[in-house]
Amino acid sequence: MRKQNQTNALLVELLIVILFFMLGSSILIRVFGASYKLTGQADRMAQAMLEAQNTADTLYSAADIRQALEELGFTGTDSGSEGETWTRQDDGYTLQVTYAQEEMEHGVMNRMQVQAADGEEVMITLPCSRYDSIQT
Repeated sequence: MRKQNQTNALLVELLIVILFFMLGSSILIRVFGASYKLTGQADRMAQAMLEAQNTADTLYSAADIRQALEELGFTGTDSGSEGETWTRQDDGYTLQVTYAQEEMEHGVMNRMQVQAADGEEVMITLPCSRYDSIQT
């Protein structure tokens, strides 16, 4: 009788240990899944910020801004009160460039704003301006 009680107690202890291991492994799977998702979001954000910076640098140095936007893969122009809007859809984020020109006394002020967004969340906004003087 005593041997059977010891066997039953051992089985109960083993079941309890297995239960703890199962709970621990399920928690670890959730933690690793969440970290994988956060890593993906961080990669997209870093790529979007890099692309926004490269776009702003390219536009600052471009002789023809509209042609540079087309070469960079931006499409569509919406002429609004703030100027033209150009967009490009990339892997998991959207780049948007707002471009406006302002005539000045001795030249033209080109104002650009590069914005990277993940859905509705704006990740970065980079202003970019360049003054082109008129040679007389």
